[in-house]
Amino acid sequence: DPRPFRWIVEGLLLANEVDRSPEIRSHWMQLANTYLVDLFRRTGTTSESRLWPVWEKVNRNLSHPWNLTKLAEVICVSPNTLRRLCLDENGISPMKRVTLLRLENAKGLLQTTRISVSEISKRVGYSDPFAFSVAFKRAYGCSPRDFRNNFNK
Repeated sequence: DPRPFRWIVEGLLLANEVDRSPEIRSHWMQLANTYLVDLFRRTGTTSESRLWPVWEKVNRNLSHPWNLTKLAEVICVSPNTLRRLCLDENGISPMKRVTLLRLENAKGLLQTTRISVSEISKRVGYSDPFAFSVAFKRAYGCSPRDFRNNFNK
């Protein structure tokens, strides 16, 4: 049933039109993320995956200084086993997956808030805003500022 997600999107759009408060939009985005995570879990799309707990934990704390060992500890496997499972399941390394999760979250924050690029970089786990900008540009073909400006046109 797509109605609940539609209501979330409509709420986000309304909040953007009426309030323009970054905090309110951030709450709507968190609601959308929680709904989608729950949807994937209920539909079995990813709950069959042994790696689901890893990505769920990373998503809950993107600013944590994740490394291969810490990721592997989440599901009690060795770093080599985690690497193999991730390559088999996702076609990319675990740390590349963490980077993609961070950048996707940053993209959402750029679209829905007025939080500074520097603050967004910290929230998604980059201590250096320049490194964040380089990673973002590599992934999406433009800087975070350009992305935000183009999105808001």
